[in-house]
Amino acid sequence: MLQPQLLHNQKPPRANRTTITSGTRKIIRNVYNYLKTLDEHGPDENHQLAFLSNGKRNIAGIAASMLGIHENSVRGCIKKQPNLNTPPRKKRKTKWEIDDFDQTAIRNLVYRNFEQGAHITLQTLLNEINEKIDTFIESPIKISILRIIMHQIGFEYKVFDHRLRLMERQDIVEQRKKYLKRKKEIDATNKNVVFLDETWVNKNHQKQKVWTDGTVKSTPNCKIGKGDRLIITHAGSKDGFVPNVLNIFCSNTGQADYHQDMNAEYFEKWFVEQLLVSLEEPSVIIIDNAKYHSRRYYF
Repeated sequence: MLQPQLLHNQKPPRANRTTITSGTRKIIRNVYNYLKTLDEHGPDENHQLAFLSNGKRNIAGIAASMLGIHENSVRGCIKKQPNLNTPPRKKRKTKWEIDDFDQTAIRNLVYRNFEQGAHITLQTLLNEINEKIDTFIESPIKISILRIIMHQIGFEYKVFDHRLRLMERQDIVEQRKKYLKRKKEIDATNKNVVFLDETWVNKNHQKQKVWTDGTVKSTPNCKIGKGDRLIITHAGSKDGFVPNVLNIFCSNTGQADYHQDMNAEYFEKWFVEQLLVSLEEPSVIIIDNAKYHSRRYYF
């Protein structure tokens, strides 16, 4: 039968530090407990435990010799009796660090490319950075390092918002300042402020996520397809939606842009016959500059 032997001063070679999984921890603990049980009940003719030269049994050392691991690994598993979970891996710290000057230089390089209308990728940006080694970096960098740096300085690779540059156009910025100044003056008068707008929704619109087990019984009983497009016009204030002004009608154009379904005549009729008559106090009405919100009269 198995006769584990551990000679005097003999230690297995120290292996590289690796994470011991929960399954391996369980095996190590089972082997240790088995040997400990044999030691407590004494050896028999089928099982014999070896003795060290000092006459003491080293159960952890014998288990380590049998498993081909270091004795400290066995003792570590025994000390952590309640924990059989695999310890979390430590995140590797990047060895690449750049100072504030280099971060600003890379950020300005990205901004300059966008200003010139260039399409920026990590590869094109990397090529331009490595061409300017003497300018703000000491040595060429790899694309994996550049990806880390881009995240560190706040950049993400994602779908961009086309409206952002439009909103920061100088003339629009001036209009926004003018609006905010006028809005502040109106708020100081404590007048009732009403906002109005239009939007759309599909008739068969449903939430995309539900609790389901994948069977038909846990599938929502709803119509297939988007259905008709509904155009919605409404107004509201700090007290909530204005009563009796909700207007909904079906789209007839089939265009992707719902603004094509609204015209000045329809909007004016709703504005005069529904909104104005529903306001119980003098109010300031704020609307956007959609083309059907104003029209010229020729006399």
